Amino acid sequence: MREMLTNYLLTCVNFYLISVSSAVKFPRQNGITVSGDSFSVGEFTSASCNFIKFKQEDIHKVEWSIAYDRVTTNVFTSYFDNGNKDTVQSAYFTVDEGSSGEKVVRIRLNDDREDEINLCCKVASVRDSGYGMLKRYSKEKCTAIPVKSERMPVAAVEMSVSSDLLRVGEQVSFTCEVDQIRDEDLYLAIMINSKQVETKQVNSYDKQLRSVFTVMEDVFYEGQGEKFFIECLLKKGDYEIDRDSVTIKRDRSSQVVPSHISPSPTDPIRARKGRFYTDPKFHNDHGNVPCHSYIILEEGSTQGTMIKGDIPINIQGSILAQRTYDSRYETSQDVVTVLNVLGYNGYRVVGMGNNMLNRITWTLERPYFEFHPDSF
Repeated sequence: MREMLTNYLLTCVNFYLISVSSAVKFPRQNGITVSGDSFSVGEFTSASCNFIKFKQEDIHKVEWSIAYDRVTTNVFTSYFDNGNKDTVQSAYFTVDEGSSGEKVVRIRLNDDREDEINLCCKVASVRDSGYGMLKRYSKEKCTAIPVKSERMPVAAVEMSVSSDLLRVGEQVSFTCEVDQIRDEDLYLAIMINSKQVETKQVNSYDKQLRSVFTVMEDVFYEGQGEKFFIECLLKKGDYEIDRDSVTIKRDRSSQVVPSHISPSPTDPIRARKGRFYTDPKFHNDHGNVPCHSYIILEEGSTQGTMIKGDIPINIQGSILAQRTYDSRYETSQDVVTVLNVLGYNGYRVVGMGNNMLNRITWTLERPYFEFHPDSF
């Protein structure tokens, strides 16, 4: 009886030892390896989880995490059984999911808030004991990786404008240029008063973004009243590489045409161009010619309303309109509500039709009451 009990215990111990020795494990050194042995801020770095699995094991998933400033967060998870991936993005780091896989993750640190981070990979596996019993195991390896912030700049940008002194209604042409391209997947973004208005991908053959912007009263209003700001950002993904900015000031100098010169329809100063003039100077010398502004109102694709054309700032607030691009506004309010608000503020419908998407559109007219109170 004692001999049988001893044999039974020995069998259990051997089985336990086999189970432990057959679980996934890491080598004593280089359990996690990083290309270049460090992270460089703004550059993608590949890290490899060098686990060892046994024949009887199937890997379920590999989870990557990083720890910094007493914060630990998951970064990337790769599922071996179905090939799925879970990716976490943050302001501090960016994961290149397309280049990350079973044992490898590609990470870019977006700033140098830490001199060192702790990088961990955790492996979850399932082992068949050979007797129809499945057992789950997990093993984690962590390594401290230094972070380097001194690196050659990928590129630099320079912003130039046709003039930095402008009146409402005038146009400013601007150019943003990259000095030289040292990386791929770069693009330029133009911001006006911190709002993005235009983007363009650049490469070694095409390194410029050129465009023209019509100055409206609201850009001065948003930019502290007497000036506004045009910025050019060079970015890779969500990471900002470089930026340059120009300040545009309001030109309040007089712009009077001598009285002996007759108005000409081609005069660039006095020509009546199709935009909403909010500067009184544009209404001083066109005589008794009727003076109106026009907008087009359109039904939204599912709900809400879209407006094409410039509208006064106080009316924008009344209909909760958000500018989406240049002279284009959108609001979540329905068409009837918007029409009633516009009608109360002096607009009237002068035309109605359907656009190419068969949505109803209205053309509305409004006199410039603010500048000609005695004419209407």
